[in-house]
Amino acid sequence: MNNNAKKNIIVFSVIGLFLITTGTFAYFRGSDSYGIKGKAINWTFKAENKNSKETFVKELGDVVPGSSGSFTINLDPSGTNTNVECSISPNVNNTLAGMKLYSDEAHTAANEITTENPLKVNLTANASAQNVTIYWVWEYDTGLLSNQTATFSINVVGRQIAS
Repeated sequence: MNNNAKKNIIVFSVIGLFLITTGTFAYFRGSDSYGIKGKAINWTFKAENKNSKETFVKELGDVVPGSSGSFTINLDPSGTNTNVECSISPNVNNTLAGMKLYSDEAHTAANEITTENPLKVNLTANASAQNVTIYWVWEYDTGLLSNQTATFSINVVGRQIAS
């Protein structure tokens, strides 16, 4: 083979390699992209006929160490298009450290409602309101003075769950 033929083979090989590389790059680079669009459905719930940012007050009446009772929280998922999991947990301050909340009337230790062990209530989308009963017992005195008002708060948090 003469030098011109060798040069032609090398030039055409380089050009061919270039075209193959460019074509492959263009093929993989030229892929289509598709957008996905979704809309969050309406979801809401109310506790004691209040929206999630509002507070409500429950009166326990006169309490003394050793007393117990209960109160209800009305949870309303009407108007929501998704199921809601409500998590109910207390914020009991040191003044009321002896105040315990339970999900059963027998005050079973396994059913104590705490920040670490909140009461979970599942609400079905667009269902009727339901009452959840919380049982309380004030086990021991923590230094409250006579006629002193003691308060604690309860968090009621809802989140969407799959239907």
